[in-house]
Amino acid sequence: MYKKIFILTLLVFVYSTHGHSEAFDLSSEKRADIIKLINMTGTINIASQVANMTSQEIFDLMIKSTPEIPARAVEIIKTEMTDLISEEMRKEKFYDYFVPIYDKYYSEKEIKALIDFYKTDLGRKLVKVLPYFTQECMIAGKKWGESIAPIAIERITERFKAEGIDLKD
Repeated sequence: MYKKIFILTLLVFVYSTHGHSEAFDLSSEKRADIIKLINMTGTINIASQVANMTSQEIFDLMIKSTPEIPARAVEIIKTEMTDLISEEMRKEKFYDYFVPIYDKYYSEKEIKALIDFYKTDLGRKLVKVLPYFTQECMIAGKKWGESIAPIAIERITERFKAEGIDLKD
C-alpha cells in the first residue's frame, strides 16, 4: 500500500512542478535577449532551489505519513529527482517554459534595459544575493505561516461551531 502512496505522491510532485509551454510568435533577437537575461539573473539557480526545497518538503511529508518506506528508497528518489531537475534545467527546452512569460510582461526595449541593469554593480549584487535572499524569504514565509496557523484553526473552529458543523464523525 505504501508503495502506491509513495508513487502517487511522486507523480503528483512531478506533474505539479512541470511547466506549461505555449506556442507564441517571438523574434529570434528578443528570444536570445530573454535567454541572456534569464542566465544573467540566475533564474535557473533559483528555480532549482525552489524545486529542491519543494521536493524536500514532499519527501519529509511522505516519510512522516508512511514511515515504513525504506530510508534507502527515499534517498534514491531524492538523488534521482535532484539529478533530473539539474539535468533538465541545462537543456534548451527549459527556456521554453520561461521565455513566454518574459515576453508577455516585458517589451524588447525593457529586456535590453534589464540586461544593461544586470551588467551594473548593483545588478550583479542582486544576482549574487538573490538565491540567499529568496531562501531566507521562503523560510520567513514558512515561519509566518506557522505563526498564524493556530489563529486560523481557532477562527475556523469557532466558525464551524457557530454554523453547526461537526467534523468529528
